[in-house]
Amino acid sequence: MSRIFRVVIVCLSIVACAGCAGLLDPGPPISQVILPVRMPIAEEADRMPAQLLVSRPVTDAATGTDRIMALMNNFEVRALDSAKWVSPVPAMIQSLLIDSLESTRRLQGVGREESGMNATFRLATDVRRFYLRYESADRPPTADVALVLGLTEIRSGKVVARKLIFVEQPCSENSVREFVAAFSQAMSKALAQINEWVLESIAEKIGK
Repeated sequence: MSRIFRVVIVCLSIVACAGCAGLLDPGPPISQVILPVRMPIAEEADRMPAQLLVSRPVTDAATGTDRIMALMNNFEVRALDSAKWVSPVPAMIQSLLIDSLESTRRLQGVGREESGMNATFRLATDVRRFYLRYESADRPPTADVALVLGLTEIRSGKVVARKLIFVEQPCSENSVREFVAAFSQAMSKALAQINEWVLESIAEKIGK
C-alpha cells in the first residue's frame, strides 16, 4: 500500500470519527421535572363502602410522552428542548388522580386498574389537552388542561357519570420554572373538581 494511500485512509478516518462525535454529542442535558400539586384537605365525612380503580388515561401521540409540549400558531405542536416530565403524561396524571382521591379518605380503596383490586367503580380519563398554548410569539403561554372523565359501575358495565374538566393557567414568563408552576396550579384546580364530582357521583349511586 502506498504512503499517499495510507495518509488518505487516516484522514478519512479522522473526519468520520469527528462526524460520529458530532452525532453522538447530546448537547446540554435535559432537565427532568415533576409536577407538584396541592392535594385537598381530607374530609370529615365517613368513608363510603366503595372502591375505585383508576385506568391509565388515554392521550394522543403528542401528549402521550414525557415531553412538555407547546402549541404554536393553533396547529403546530413542539416539544421543549430544555426539560421533560419524569414520567409520561398518562402515568403522571394517573398517579395524581390516585393520590388526590386517596387523600379525601372517603373511599375504602383507590388503585390502578392493573392492581387487581375488587373495586366497585372505574374512573377512565381522556386527556384532550395538556400543553402550553402560545397565542403569540412575544407573549408567555398558557397551561391548557382539558380532561374528559367517565365513571363506570364495574358490575353492570354502565357509565354512571361523565364530566369535562377544563382549566387554563397563564404563565407570567417564558421559563421552565413558570411553566411547571402554571401546570401545577391548573392540575390542582382540576383535581379539586374531579374529587368533588367523583365522590358526589359515587354517593348518589350507592345512596349515601
